[in-house]
Amino acid sequence: MAEYDNIDHYIRMSEEVFKPIYPFLCNSLLKRIDKDIDNLRVVDLGGGSGLWIESMLDMGAPVGYLVDVSEKMVNYARQRLQGRFGAGRFTALNGSAEAIPLPDKSVDAVISRSSMHMWQNIEKGWAEIFRVLAPGGFAFSGRGYGPDLPEEIREQVKQARKKVRETGSDQGEEPPSPDPVKMAEMLLNLGFSEVSLIRDKKAIWLLAKKPAF
Repeated sequence: MAEYDNIDHYIRMSEEVFKPIYPFLCNSLLKRIDKDIDNLRVVDLGGGSGLWIESMLDMGAPVGYLVDVSEKMVNYARQRLQGRFGAGRFTALNGSAEAIPLPDKSVDAVISRSSMHMWQNIEKGWAEIFRVLAPGGFAFSGRGYGPDLPEEIREQVKQARKKVRETGSDQGEEPPSPDPVKMAEMLLNLGFSEVSLIRDKKAIWLLAKKPAF
């Protein structure tokens, strides 16, 4: 599997910049689906240091998986979180969106932030998401800070990111996001029964539901 050029950068960005957004992202998902947190087995694709899956587990998700292409990042997340939640609740796995190392129909929610535009094959990644989701499961993916982040927290995150950039630690430009309308069409063609486009300032988040039967 490919490694990040510098995992220290991603860890710093997660823990010094983006950490405050993840509880809000959890609530963004939960308020839009017909499932309770205590019934959600969740996998975070491109989960990095594990902050989003940590928030989901803190809020009551019974099982959480982190999947990341970087073995170093997976080891970091495992060391950071397995002591808190134990192997029965949290598992960190080396893998990619195109080859999720989980059985068919094994999770109820797939989450992924600022990862999809980096996948090698986006259609194959979403086909894998469909495969691992149980009937009636949801996928929530997007780029940015999240559609329901309060303005004061958004400004706090922006200022923290600016500070990181001023130190020369930013990794620079990443690939553009795929067209959301075309993405919605593709997801429906893959078999998802419902796809919602949710605006987050300049970004668009996708919420997709697998048919219940």
